[in-house]
Amino acid sequence: MNLIELYHPKRWEDLVGQPKAVAMLRSSASRRGWGGRAFWIIGKSGQGKGCICDLIANELAEPWNVERAAGAEVNPDLQRRWESMSHTFGMSASKSGRVFQINESHRLGSRAVNILKELTDTGQIPSHVVWLFTSTYSEEGLLFDGSEDASPLIGRCSEVRLTTQGLAKPVAAWGKEIAERHGLDGRPVEDYVRKFNDCGGSIRRFLQAIGDGCMMGDAP
Repeated sequence: MNLIELYHPKRWEDLVGQPKAVAMLRSSASRRGWGGRAFWIIGKSGQGKGCICDLIANELAEPWNVERAAGAEVNPDLQRRWESMSHTFGMSASKSGRVFQINESHRLGSRAVNILKELTDTGQIPSHVVWLFTSTYSEEGLLFDGSEDASPLIGRCSEVRLTTQGLAKPVAAWGKEIAERHGLDGRPVEDYVRKFNDCGGSIRRFLQAIGDGCMMGDAP
């Protein structure tokens, strides 16, 4: 059973384990809106960076106006590829925005970083555009292979840090509820806490393990 797809958050209320980050994002959006901004989202693999990006994108743009790339794949013609960021395609009345998402942003090359500094500079981002950068690296010295100062680019972004503190118990309880709903449960909640920790704090891996039946009866 693919619980990962089934329980992919469709609303902010569905995002489990990151209440502070969600509250900060929603409060900021209510004051400033999503558009005309860039976000730098940091967290371990499987904690919800992609889910947050999807929720922001869904607030602003239709799927065909969302462009995603991996940091290592962003090539030297970045500016030519995205110089049309002020345009949208197939606009709807409700969602007229455009989203650019770069995953594994710590792997961006120096040339791409310098172009992105210009594209995200103050006043350069159109009011209907949002840039989303995700990274598993929290130390600036490790970004961009240490060959480029990370501060100028990150300084143009609203920084969102996902936490591991206090995550195990609420995620375990949520996972047990899901397991019970689908007939995949046979363990006390303490076993779910241990399984989540065994999964390295990755909600994605945790859901995959539950879907594989690991919490049924005497399953290992």
